[in-house]
Amino acid sequence: MRSPQTRQRDGRPRGSRFFAGHRRLIAILCIVVVIGLWLLLRPKTSVEDELAAIDAAHAIPAGENAAEDYAALVLDATTPPPDPLLLPEEVRALTLAKPWRSADLPEAARWVEDHRAIMHGLQQAARKPKCWFPVSDTERREAKYFAMEYQGAMLLLRAANNDLGEGRVEPAMEKLLCVLQMERHLHSQAHPSEHSTGWAVGGEAMKRFGWVVVTQDIPDGWLTRLEAMLPSVEDTWDEESRQWNRITSLYVRKRRGTRMRLLYILGRTMGPGRAATRHIYNAYLVESRAGRILLALRRHKNTTGSWPAALSEIERDLPRETFIDPVSRKRFIYRPTGDTFLLYAVGSNAADEGGESGDDQFFWPR
Repeated sequence: MRSPQTRQRDGRPRGSRFFAGHRRLIAILCIVVVIGLWLLLRPKTSVEDELAAIDAAHAIPAGENAAEDYAALVLDATTPPPDPLLLPEEVRALTLAKPWRSADLPEAARWVEDHRAIMHGLQQAARKPKCWFPVSDTERREAKYFAMEYQGAMLLLRAANNDLGEGRVEPAMEKLLCVLQMERHLHSQAHPSEHSTGWAVGGEAMKRFGWVVVTQDIPDGWLTRLEAMLPSVEDTWDEESRQWNRITSLYVRKRRGTRMRLLYILGRTMGPGRAATRHIYNAYLVESRAGRILLALRRHKNTTGSWPAALSEIERDLPRETFIDPVSRKRFIYRPTGDTFLLYAVGSNAADEGGESGDDQFFWPR
């Protein structure tokens, strides 16, 4: 039998009286939420007008836009993307990691030769300082562009390694400069697909760049040209993520309904994608900072005849943030070892394991 204390004088349970008393407040809150979502999701101007305004702000005269050259390669059916999966796995790794000779890897040499037209087109695009892919072209096949841009950059890096293996230093440097310019082109875009491709291209380019400046006897003139093309060491994550969110939300509005917009908002703020994207950005940023350090170390050796005893000897030449690993927020570790040195970051566990275990990330030697 129910205790008399669980009922009010009118005979209703306490829970029922609570909900009855707050029903009006709950209804008002629901209305406020619905109105808020409507105000958030309704377009204030047409999507087409907003995308057109973005393009207008980045207008480049015809013939001066590198995006036209990239598009010509993508849309030419006779120049399919240089897919490295056509090469054996071991050959893919060897040709990208270090210099190689055609006589040792004839299959790779033929693959590079078969794609001379693509390399020529990419180098032509790299001669143009400005690049803009229209964001209003929402029907563009983004995956096809991604394949040409990324795989084309990896083709150039493999060809540069072949040049170095055959003793052709200047052609190798030209190809490396081309890839660094491609990174700039792609990183300057508003659309997330090109932007993230720029990170991937830049990270791989900086790995090759580090190997070249440490091991090769490069004239100062070439070092100056390479330095002028290096990615920024500044952490611009917040600014860049706002830019992708703006473009992506416009695309969602154009292609999807209200339900999809709401799911996009929830995914942008709560989903795992944002953390994964930040991880990719950090990988790019840490390679950019390490590359700047390696260049400064090389300049020091060219001037003094030896590697510095500590990073403090080159600190005045670089911005302060250059020496900070964006993952651990700790300084890079540098140790001279005989006629070479170690350069690494301690990684996400923030513990210096001396490169022997854990997640230390080496930038030299690789």
